Amino acid sequence: MKTKRTDATTSERKRILSVTIKHTIDADPDTSYLGEYSGRATSDFSIDRRERGDAGRNEFQYFNPSFNYVDKNGKPTDNLTPEEVTAYTEQDYQRMEALNNCGWHYLGISATAEVQLTGDLTQKVRSGGLWGIESDSDKSYFAEVESDELANLKTELHAMGFSKRAITAAFRDVQRSDD
Repeated sequence: MKTKRTDATTSERKRILSVTIKHTIDADPDTSYLGEYSGRATSDFSIDRRERGDAGRNEFQYFNPSFNYVDKNGKPTDNLTPEEVTAYTEQDYQRMEALNNCGWHYLGISATAEVQLTGDLTQKVRSGGLWGIESDSDKSYFAEVESDELANLKTELHAMGFSKRAITAAFRDVQRSDD
């Protein structure tokens, strides 16, 4: 004789199958804080890439300083001296060139859980993730972001009705993935 499933049986099937921390390449990062390439100079602090021999064919001639250092009229902001703006712009230019030459990249970090709610259907639940992280950041920063993303994922799983015990058990074996 077949027995009818009860709510207890159904809830017993709900489980967290795996938890993964993912590092994913950020294909469309916001680099505006470093400055921008342009066909025209926007201030006296702009770097002429062609003059330096850095601009290839069909590449922008100028690297313009970040809005952090100059105002819309190209004048230093926040009581910065012209020497400071020049030094910061050069530093940011070198950083941007290294990015373009694959010396580093941006990535996002998120946490994902594969869960089974009922039957054989599985779903993925993901934390919001943090994007725009520089790949050569300090390891302690990566660990901090990973910890925050795992905490966010725990909150989501708890809101879905998973017990603290089930969440704790699932988080004992967090896997790593680099996409």
